Amino acid sequence: MRFEKSCGTIIYRHEHKRILYLIVRYRLHSRYWGLIKGHVENQESEIQTARREIYEEVGFQDIRFIPGFRETICYCPFPDCVKDVVFFLGTTHEQNVRFICNEHDHSKWLPETEARNYLKHGNDRFVIHRAELFIRNLLS
Repeated sequence: MRFEKSCGTIIYRHEHKRILYLIVRYRLHSRYWGLIKGHVENQESEIQTARREIYEEVGFQDIRFIPGFRETICYCPFPDCVKDVVFFLGTTHEQNVRFICNEHDHSKWLPETEARNYLKHGNDRFVIHRAELFIRNLLS
């Protein structure tokens, strides 16, 4: 059995008293919208991986990670492989996405319910909903 690990970030910002989440469309799969994530490289920590992936995928450097949020999803991307993806929650004032790598070709800032409608995988829909609940709890 092979094991893989990735880390990612649910990125959000406040706009006109709304919480908007960043989702990205994969260039090679135009119907596949997802969250920012990628494989752990070398001896990176989880946060280092998440920060690197944010920069590589959308060009953001001004990210503030929100303490207390860490969600792990597990799935089998193919036979004999188990993959964990650790998600963090991060906020930014940056809005303009710059695709540093060629993995994505489009992005959207959406409220949670709309973002969930775009996301292909149930795990992504689950984790963005958990982020919404976490943020709402912080704001109350």
